[in-house]
Amino acid sequence: MEKESFFEEVVKFRNTFKISQEDLAKEVGISQSMLSRFEQGENVRLSEDELEKLKYVINTYRKENSLNAMIDWIKVTVKENDPIEVCQKYLNMKFDYFQKTVGRHHYVARYEYSSITIYEPSKDVKYGCMIEMSGQGCRYFEKMLDEQGMTLIDWLGFISKHAENFPRIDLAVDDYIEYFSIPVLLDKIERGEYLTEFKSIVPKYEYGDRKNKYSKGLTIYFGKRTSKLHFCFYQKNFEISKKHGIPLEEIEVKNRYELRVCDDYAIDIVKQLVEWEEVLPVAMGLIKKKLVIVQRLKHKISPETLRATFKKGKIKIWKPWKQLMYDVDTIRIESKAIEDDYVRLSRREDYLKKQAMASVLLIKDIDEALGTNILENIIEEVRKKENSRNEHLLKVATTQLKDVILKNNGFLVTDIENYVEDD
Repeated sequence: MEKESFFEEVVKFRNTFKISQEDLAKEVGISQSMLSRFEQGENVRLSEDELEKLKYVINTYRKENSLNAMIDWIKVTVKENDPIEVCQKYLNMKFDYFQKTVGRHHYVARYEYSSITIYEPSKDVKYGCMIEMSGQGCRYFEKMLDEQGMTLIDWLGFISKHAENFPRIDLAVDDYIEYFSIPVLLDKIERGEYLTEFKSIVPKYEYGDRKNKYSKGLTIYFGKRTSKLHFCFYQKNFEISKKHGIPLEEIEVKNRYELRVCDDYAIDIVKQLVEWEEVLPVAMGLIKKKLVIVQRLKHKISPETLRATFKKGKIKIWKPWKQLMYDVDTIRIESKAIEDDYVRLSRREDYLKKQAMASVLLIKDIDEALGTNILENIIEEVRKKENSRNEHLLKVATTQLKDVILKNNGFLVTDIENYVEDD
């Protein structure tokens, strides 16, 4: 990174994060006037140490404020086959809040509450129940654990001592400053400017139209969805905009990097999470280990030649990728649990506003004009059909967390406090 181009990046960095020249200069240990002249492209004599400190401050601040990592899906199996026992012993939740539904994945029944599901096996099989939490379920369970003074990683440490297996665990990293454009990343992949163990890399274009990859959102899948390791990089802001009708410029998150790991890979990831006590370094470390994007090549070369040349240091890492991965092995950042703003009830509200309300108002006007009860009859018919499901959603929306927790001072707490010392 040369000084002549670096000053523009400093200006962009300050504008993005709303940092004053005075504060940045103080952090680096130089005067505000010197930083001001440097940003204007003047020939200011910053020492090599001062330049390195400036780079370090910028990269560290970016990492601390531009990425948020979370556990986004959990599947764990236990030996017990009684869903009530599993609910109380491993979730510390009251079982009567769960709604029974039909089985799936060779299980005879499912019990669901706020995207937390307990799968019940047949009594004559050797395997036990499975607990599954979707992204929304993880966010809800995080809030429940917070009420008990615990984190989701604390719980993983506890449950891992009782688990038979982790069929799946997903990590997700939200990128708020867009270290790189997903379409640009695809361009580099198509030119062969990458190193990876993945055998399959497949883009998904909105409406299947390659020409729109820069304007309608793009997803890149690394590895097969059925494999033990699978990455999915996509433009999260486009997804949110499309689902909820929010202008792109009003959406803070830009990209999302999702990592799905299964079985023995997942067990290893859980061990790392418990060891680090943070999600971000584990997630970024996994990306760094499995994927490298290199600088622009003059001509396409074979993966074998690229790997050999890269090992010799003759090909460098792509600058945006290097910035994303900066000091990933040593940086320690507390990953915050985010609020789930897009729960199922809000999705129904969005659908009602954008797609159904115009028709509802039309039928209402017809009823008033003709003296009919078409709308009332429709509402009554739907109410009968969806009664059980709607009652459950209403129960979830109106129930306080403390009412779902089985024991306020929790028998989980004792186990979690001691899990590190147990063999």
